[in-house]
Amino acid sequence: MSERIFESLKELLTQQGARFRVVAHESAGTSAEVAKARGTQLGQGAKALVCTIKGFKDGQISFAQNLNLVSADDAQNLDVSAIASAQGCENGACAGNLTLTADQICANVPQQLKLPSDKPAGRNGRIYVLAVFAADHKTDLKRLAQGLGGTKASLVSPDEVGDLTDCVIGSVPPFSFHDKLLLIADPSLFGRFEEIAFNAGLLDHSIILNAQDYARIAAPRIVSFTEEATKGE
Repeated sequence: MSERIFESLKELLTQQGARFRVVAHESAGTSAEVAKARGTQLGQGAKALVCTIKGFKDGQISFAQNLNLVSADDAQNLDVSAIASAQGCENGACAGNLTLTADQICANVPQQLKLPSDKPAGRNGRIYVLAVFAADHKTDLKRLAQGLGGTKASLVSPDEVGDLTDCVIGSVPPFSFHDKLLLIADPSLFGRFEEIAFNAGLLDHSIILNAQDYARIAAPRIVSFTEEATKGE
């Protein structure tokens, strides 16, 4: 667990004027259990998976579908179909490739809050992604890879999770503090609830955050890679 990330989140959100609150609770083993402990609905939960995606050339990401920065203006209504790209996209779609720099990947995080970027070592043809989605949905890693123009997506090892997030699995928040970790979000996270909830680097502390403020501050790229989970999944 990471007190460092917990404190960094509070500092970042306070600096950015976010509407949020911290909730202390018992550690929970499932998304449904932690939602109950927080006093929130399951669909408000923002789950974050650290993945590696292979199949890229020269570090370029192909925009296979809508993949845009959420701007402050568009975040007001969180209509992801209308999100305009900050990188020359029109009508919510991009053409061609983009080579993302560290400044673009972790653009809204002050330098003093960033994690060391020397680990993990880069792998040719691969990128690291923090994939965020609503807790009442399930992921499709094949769609995730295709949505970014890659060939295969897989979960990283616990050691790599630690290097990229300074957190243990289950406590990773939906924010990237690492120059090698690209933040993306599924549309399931937006438009349904005024607030989202997530573990804040700790298994026994959560942050409940205004969804518009999350979109504005975290500025995730939007990629559709989930479907609604059936009861019991």
